Amino acid sequence: MIKQYITCTLTALFSLFILPAKAHSQGSSTESAVTGANQLRAISVGLENDLKEMVILDASLQSVGKLSLRSFGFSQPFSCPIVDGNLVFGVPNGMDEDGKPLFKPVASVKWKSSYKQACLLFIPKSLVGKSESTKEYAIQVLDMSPRGFEFGHTKLMNLTPFDTMVRIGEHQSKLKPWSNSDVSKIKELTGVKMAQIGVYYLYDDTIHNAKQTRFRYMEDTRYITVIYPDIQNKRIEVRTIKDFGRLY
Repeated sequence: MIKQYITCTLTALFSLFILPAKAHSQGSSTESAVTGANQLRAISVGLENDLKEMVILDASLQSVGKLSLRSFGFSQPFSCPIVDGNLVFGVPNGMDEDGKPLFKPVASVKWKSSYKQACLLFIPKSLVGKSESTKEYAIQVLDMSPRGFEFGHTKLMNLTPFDTMVRIGEHQSKLKPWSNSDVSKIKELTGVKMAQIGVYYLYDDTIHNAKQTRFRYMEDTRYITVIYPDIQNKRIEVRTIKDFGRLY
């Protein structure tokens, strides 16, 4: 029942996060932004069909670089052209009649010029209940600037269709489906600087325990805690990714 509910609900939400890449001709580059997005990294919430190797596409849908995703880990830094306000990623798709390589867009996201340092969170289409989509991933953008995400803070990402409550140290946060919140520095620690974290979600008018765990907490580190539906195992899973301050 939980698996079916997740799939049906996320199908409805999927369109909010997938931004289709527009088709471009060779002459369309004059209509596209010539600036680029720099100081980027990516994290994938699992892999869609083991797809982790992608190319970065320009306005002509040609490759200008490569992106290798890591499941629940940061990619290498990269830059990306802005194509009609979007960042676009693709995979090889054969050759044209002149032997020129063709590429098929498989993920894109709207870009804001205010982002100076950012992380792209790649979310597999199967996780969001859209297995038939031509887009393999949805993408969310995390502001990783020092002002947008302070060290010692934790970014909570609720990628489920459920209302969720998170207890982390002395803090409590309530998250609506597909929302996030920022948790300030944690003072309530146990053992050798260990922060306790408990995640609960509301399903069928009942509060369920998703996970109870702990992690070593340091004020010079940033934490991204992702709450997401594990469709295969029919449960809500929780993973925490750490930025030790050497990424940007």
